[in-house]
Amino acid sequence: DCLAASTIASHSSKVVAIGFSHRTSLPARRARMDRNGAQKPYYLCEYAHAMGNAPGNLAEYMDYIENKSERMIGACIWDWADQAIHKPGALDGRLYFGGSFGDMPNDNDFCCNGLVTADRKVTAKLLEVKKVYQYVKIRMEEPGRMVLENRYTSYNLNEMVLRYIFLHEGVPFAEGPAGGSVPLFP
Repeated sequence: DCLAASTIASHSSKVVAIGFSHRTSLPARRARMDRNGAQKPYYLCEYAHAMGNAPGNLAEYMDYIENKSERMIGACIWDWADQAIHKPGALDGRLYFGGSFGDMPNDNDFCCNGLVTADRKVTAKLLEVKKVYQYVKIRMEEPGRMVLENRYTSYNLNEMVLRYIFLHEGVPFAEGPAGGSVPLFP
């Protein structure tokens, strides 16, 4: 972590500050990196780690970056793809990683921390990121009234075909093109 931090810090410029803060809570990062009186835009090199089931806290981070930050302009997720390979001679189609070859010491499955698998298959983690990063936000303004927020900089929602599907206990009860009044309850 220290080596990576010093390497990335040396790449900061007069235009943008690039930071690395692995495994630090959002409130701590906010105070140390965003709200410290600096004037340059701030780009966080790693704000989420895709190890396990999900990168976690993405909605919290994006809400902060988009709505509350004084200078943050974005961040990276570690890692895009799992690092695993097919085992020479194995015909099972499985992917192998640290320890699969009798190698010691190894990082075991720590190299399998991507948003996609090593053979580039979509994971639930990637779908979560897609949802959090979406440019059209939907929020409940008051009971029975939802509002669409357009975060695109060059598209008008009038240029898109928006459709809705309402589910009750997983069963669709109303669907159609967005606009006008739509039923909220079956």
